[in-house]
Amino acid sequence: MTPSETSPSGTRWPWTPVLLSLLVCPGLGQWRLGRRLAGFIQGGLATGVIAAFILLAYLDILALVPAEPPLDLPGMWNLSLAITRQVMEQNRVRFLVACLAFGVVYAYSAAEAFWLVWRERRRPARDGQTGTR
Repeated sequence: MTPSETSPSGTRWPWTPVLLSLLVCPGLGQWRLGRRLAGFIQGGLATGVIAAFILLAYLDILALVPAEPPLDLPGMWNLSLAITRQVMEQNRVRFLVACLAFGVVYAYSAAEAFWLVWRERRRPARDGQTGTR
């Protein structure tokens, strides 16, 4: 028996890495395929883009909070809506850039996982056609 016939990876559904990259986190499919560095870089890039956007939005929110916020419920509600509106207006371009950067990393990760699985699945079919098994 060859190692591929006895290993549990031969019995698993082959498209799991693609679904991991699509549904869980960019880079997780590459990690599953044994490409640890590529998975780490793609996951780190996606996490870094999200963390940078959240940090910058948080700093903008802190700059807009008054030293003594109102303590009554309607006052806090109005203040939070005003801060939300200002932060959204200030961060439109930043949000667009963050979404585009995350989308590029996400799409590349899913496409690469798909390509790696597709290439691996075609390999045995090609060997079977040439009769080298």
